[in-house]
Amino acid sequence: MESVIIEIGGQKRRLRFDENAVSLFEEAVGMSIGTACKDIGQGTVRALLWAGMCHDDRSLRRDRDEALWRVGEWMSKLPGTPLERSDYCMKFLKQALLLGGYMPEEKNGTGGTEMKTEGGPGFASGASPSAPLS
Repeated sequence: MESVIIEIGGQKRRLRFDENAVSLFEEAVGMSIGTACKDIGQGTVRALLWAGMCHDDRSLRRDRDEALWRVGEWMSKLPGTPLERSDYCMKFLKQALLLGGYMPEEKNGTGGTEMKTEGGPGFASGASPSAPLS
């Protein structure tokens, strides 16, 4: 299964959504991913990041509350305002959810599809959902 690379917490990390990651997310927030994605707040973004990173970083599964706190700290250290940081994270989360089959592609008005996302502040052009993990 494909994954998406995000730079957060001082390193590049993989985001991957499959049944296990989505189940972890749903258990943590107490609602389905479909319901949660209709009204996304800071807690939803944080929980999605956490669940999506659990495949590669198994330490995030040991103590859920501590791991969620740690992911929130990583988010708060990103440049920009809280809204800009969330937008940055959502760019990668949307791509990972799309790759996992949990988010439909958005129509671009020309018959094709595209992801509607904005980049966060202060990130090099190489910080994109398709950037390889080095």
